[in-house]
Amino acid sequence: MDALDVMMEAYRTGYEGSISELIMQQETANAQMAQADVAQTQEEAEIGLTQGPPRSMVIPGAESITTENMDYPIDITTLDQKTGMVQDVIHDVQPGELVDTGRGVDVLETPSMPSLKTGGYVSSGVRERIEKMRCGGKMK
Repeated sequence: MDALDVMMEAYRTGYEGSISELIMQQETANAQMAQADVAQTQEEAEIGLTQGPPRSMVIPGAESITTENMDYPIDITTLDQKTGMVQDVIHDVQPGELVDTGRGVDVLETPSMPSLKTGGYVSSGVRERIEKMRCGGKMK
């Protein structure tokens, strides 16, 4: 789903939030899904990310996600099965939690980003992107 598709779907459904933010969420999800494993069977879906190295996984048609037996927190992104549009993003789901995702969604699981530690440095490219976001997308 590209930016135009996201805009059209947002208008069609009466979405009232930030279209730019919605497009950025969709682009992030698209990039993560392109590199994600896809659960092909119910057994693979149940095993999910409990085995193997931290990675991303798509679970088609998941009605709930459990992080039981996980060693690290994950982010859960739900996508409409018909349109592929991001419906919700749940950050930092801790091991041992159960999340009801609803019906008619595909789920993208990704390892949560570790918290930044104080006293470190951020690259100039990241600082420039942060400043651009503060200025409403325009550089000073």
